[in-house]
Amino acid sequence: MQAGSSLSAAESALEEGRWGDAREAFEAAVAVDETPEALEGLAWAARWLDDGRSALAARERAYALYLERGDFASAGRAALWLSVEHSMFHTGAAAVAGGWLERARRLLEGLEPTPEHAWIAERLGRRALAEGDTETARSLGVEAVEIASTISRPDLEALGMALQGQALVAENEIPEGMRLLDEAAAA
Repeated sequence: MQAGSSLSAAESALEEGRWGDAREAFEAAVAVDETPEALEGLAWAARWLDDGRSALAARERAYALYLERGDFASAGRAALWLSVEHSMFHTGAAAVAGGWLERARRLLEGLEPTPEHAWIAERLGRRALAEGDTETARSLGVEAVEIASTISRPDLEALGMALQGQALVAENEIPEGMRLLDEAAAA
């Protein structure tokens, strides 16, 4: 099978939620040509199959290949999702997850806004909220909403609003916080 057709089949399977088929097709694509795109797709399929070890290994390799290519936006995206996946699959690995999040932030700094910029603001805000820093959490929620609005991503706007609402509720500003949480839920 050609690498291109295997990658196309893998992407289709991933979009359709056929995780096992996607994994097999991405593995076939990687066997023919180890591209960061194929590895990133393999990481997504493994993640949805709850195979953290494979997801992390594939995404770490994709990250390294994106860096070799000089594609900092894609490397930043991979670093962001490595942060998320370390949080998901390795309880107690907060430092590792935080390191990947900071790496993503640094790689994406100064680049045109992408969904990853909004995700990073939201994740940093969640960390601030967990540490009791509600002011920083609210500020990062606003930042996430602004970025998401700029790139027309209402899903990420809702995450930013929810973060702001949770921070306000934690500050005992319950009516205002609940309004934002209700709007985020409606979105």
